[in-house]
Amino acid sequence: MTVRVVTDSSSCLPVESAREWGITVLPLHVVSSDDASSTSGLTALELAAAYGREMERSDDDGVVAVHLGQKLSSTWSAAVAASAVFEGKVRVIETDSIGMPVGEAAMAAARAAKDGEDLEECARRASMITGHSQLFLYLERTDGLRRSGRMSTMSSLMSSALPVKSLFSLHDGSFGVVARTRTQAKAFTRLVNMVVDAATVTTSADDEDDSSGDSGADAGSTVSRSSDADLEPVRICIHHSGADDRARLVGAGLKKALEADNAFLDLGKRWGIEEPPPADVVLTQTELSPALAVHTGAGAIAVSVINTRDAAES
Repeated sequence: MTVRVVTDSSSCLPVESAREWGITVLPLHVVSSDDASSTSGLTALELAAAYGREMERSDDDGVVAVHLGQKLSSTWSAAVAASAVFEGKVRVIETDSIGMPVGEAAMAAARAAKDGEDLEECARRASMITGHSQLFLYLERTDGLRRSGRMSTMSSLMSSALPVKSLFSLHDGSFGVVARTRTQAKAFTRLVNMVVDAATVTTSADDEDDSSGDSGADAGSTVSRSSDADLEPVRICIHHSGADDRARLVGAGLKKALEADNAFLDLGKRWGIEEPPPADVVLTQTELSPALAVHTGAGAIAVSVINTRDAAES
């Protein structure tokens, strides 16, 4: 048999992709009340039961558990507690993230398992993804993040009281404000520039030729290349909460910034296809899962970037 992979709905992994790669996706709990909706993490009992089922399917080859970061939910600590039952046969990955970084880490582990790799290598592949990922977030309102404790009350009040649009980044499992603009158009321009910066690498030759000091979309937005034909593309995913038109707008900005200098592949909502054509940059789109949308509110846009090329070339 092969190593099995378990994740949760914070991964925003489409049903088709999870089915194709044999990944078990556990739904996080959404709790509704008269005042507002909230979420609760998976319990150690739920996770132990899920891991036990997958352990049987793997014929004791092991399970890689890829959940949202420990600072974002109690699920991670529950997963660690549940894994102790299986004496080293369940490896819990610390992702420090949500969304595509979690989903892509799960798929990386599943690809390794499909190739016949052992538990150690499957876990290493997942950790490689989460260690080279970034996530940026645009919110209409910050009330949900404040209520959940995922940002400070002061930051939330400032963002809500002022006529500004706020951009956040997720760093070490915590959200922080990285930019504020007066209009949505300016916010999306900043968002595109930050994503391009995360996706591209300026080589030493580029540094010598470019004396302007600009970066991102204003400089040569060329993704680092290598003679290694197996080098993974930079993966960008646009997540949205009931804002498909905004997601397409951000996608168009990224395509404009990156397409001219790179082999650019826009897969849209076709996440996780097994053999995409060769590309430097792969762009996908998905909806935020209900458990995440509770905290972001309607109209939110999150963009995640996975760039493992530096690690591959070092």
